[in-house]
Amino acid sequence: MIFQITDDTFMRIHSALLLLALSVVPALAGDDFDGQQFVMPSKNINCIIQAERVEGPSDGWRLYCVRNLPKTIAVILNKQGAEGYPTEGDQPFNEDAWVFPYGNVWHEGPFRCTSASEGLTCTHTDGHGFKLSRKGFVRIEDEM
Repeated sequence: MIFQITDDTFMRIHSALLLLALSVVPALAGDDFDGQQFVMPSKNINCIIQAERVEGPSDGWRLYCVRNLPKTIAVILNKQGAEGYPTEGDQPFNEDAWVFPYGNVWHEGPFRCTSASEGLTCTHTDGHGFKLSRKGFVRIEDEM
């Protein structure tokens, strides 16, 4: 028996898995941020850092970010690079997540993110990353 997954079904599954990933990490309060979840001041972009549990070349880190407006985009950044995926519907963020103030820089594991009113820029120590804003998703190619 052959199962065929349509693009619509894939997007629904991807959206559900991303929502699950964003909801299972404990909330972080105020200035006690320990690198697990943050949201931009606009509440339009939220991110969560997780340990990867995959075989193959991995440094054990994965950063998921979601931008809700104007259309929902999910971004995954790991040692292999950054990929952006359109998803259906808004992805909620944890109301208690740490707010990442504009003009600040955050470091955790191999990641470095910069918050600005124009959007979020995150890079991996290997030199690749992404820029995410209301304008869209832009991949930053390896600089090494």
